Amino acid sequence: MPTFNAQGFVWAGAGIPNTLSPVLISDDDPALSSFFQIDPNEDVTINNVTYSNLRGGIRSLPFTDSSGTSHIENFSIFLTSSNDWIIVLLPGSQFDDGSTLSSFGNWVNAGGALWNDLFCFVKGTHLKTPTDQRRIEDLKIGDEVCTPQGSKKIKWIGRREITAAMMAQNTKLKPIRIQKGALGENLPHKDLCVSRQHRLLLHSRIAQNIFGTKQVLIPAIKLTALPNIAIDEDIKSVEYFHIMLDHHSIVYAEGAPAETLYTSETVLNSLPHEVRIEINTIFPELMTKNIDPEPAHLIPSLNQQKKLIYRHQKNGHPLLEYA
Repeated sequence: MPTFNAQGFVWAGAGIPNTLSPVLISDDDPALSSFFQIDPNEDVTINNVTYSNLRGGIRSLPFTDSSGTSHIENFSIFLTSSNDWIIVLLPGSQFDDGSTLSSFGNWVNAGGALWNDLFCFVKGTHLKTPTDQRRIEDLKIGDEVCTPQGSKKIKWIGRREITAAMMAQNTKLKPIRIQKGALGENLPHKDLCVSRQHRLLLHSRIAQNIFGTKQVLIPAIKLTALPNIAIDEDIKSVEYFHIMLDHHSIVYAEGAPAETLYTSETVLNSLPHEVRIEINTIFPELMTKNIDPEPAHLIPSLNQQKKLIYRHQKNGHPLLEYA
């Protein structure tokens, strides 16, 4: 049965600092079962104890991280037969060691959280190379792609096929379609499809006013509040690709600046075991570092992302403005 890696903790009460532990999830599908239903094929192991016949769901929890910043995020929640609550972080969570939950929050009446969320380009996406625009599925390890720092060699390529059955079970697998010109500066040059959590590099005066830098990385799903960017509801199946260079970098997808795979601890822990082994063989330093690698550009917090998108909505400024 496929296994998925994440981080989590056992609920100890409001206001008590939490320490994250590795979580191993065994499941016959890549998503959480429907809202608070028992999935006999879904097991969770934490602190060397394996729990079966769990009731799971998504819960919105308010918490304060170790630096004192307040957040509200969705978490996967499991109720064990001994009435313990196992709380599992979803990919991209700001929850860290020492974070405290303010309360037990509220249920979000939906299932389908992904164990290994996707940070990928859709098959058919063209990346800029030193010689021409090439489809991502035609690239191979050792090929060069263009970045703001010049041409860089691809060190790793991953792919994942999402079948119609998988997508029907979990609509969060549907990609985001960014229509031609939606970002500004006539970019992308043609429609660009990426996974929900794949970050695009914005370059705007509004970002400069908020963050002190024009360039920030924002997940595609956050951009759907803006015109001509939306979940592609018509796609029934999809093949996703992602690439890694020497470092977290920016590449040009249909002309638009977008990230390569960012190997933070949270992202690595959310990948299937065999994928992590492959990446760690190529990048052994990821196994020894105790801190996340430096991102190519600022990744704002969730609240900051909302503020930025709201300002763009209100003022009508493009997300890319180089003048």
